[in-house]
Amino acid sequence: MEQNKSSSKIGLVVAAAVVLVGAGVVVYTMNNESDMKDNASEQTKTTDTSKTNGTADSSEKAVVGSTVITFTDKGFDKTTYRSKAGEAVTVKNMSSNDLQFSSDDHPTHLSNPELNMDILGPGESGTFTPAGTGTYGFHDHIEDQFTGTLIVE
Repeated sequence: MEQNKSSSKIGLVVAAAVVLVGAGVVVYTMNNESDMKDNASEQTKTTDTSKTNGTADSSEKAVVGSTVITFTDKGFDKTTYRSKAGEAVTVKNMSSNDLQFSSDDHPTHLSNPELNMDILGPGESGTFTPAGTGTYGFHDHIEDQFTGTLIVE
């Protein structure tokens, strides 16, 4: 009888420990996701409807920064772009293919994650603001031979 009580107590302690560890993992994960969202710069994605119906709805136009990175069927239109600190940078996909604008290094995109964008379809644009001054390498994740550099001064 004494052994059954002891086994029950041990079982309860183990179950409680598992629940506490699980709750800790959930809280830690939620905090990390929140921090990543807070640390990432704001990005917007728009579609240029002027290509499809002849008019562009102002609510769907990108907020164009002073620097525009244009992607064509041959890759980025320049190898190096320059921007001023704190200014938005707009990426325009003027190609006939999807573009996934991503920071170096490929394939992890960890060097400057604030540059990483969802897939931009043909005619779509995305805008981001770099975290600060420096040199930012980028590429198309889908066709990673297309690369470029953004210098923020």
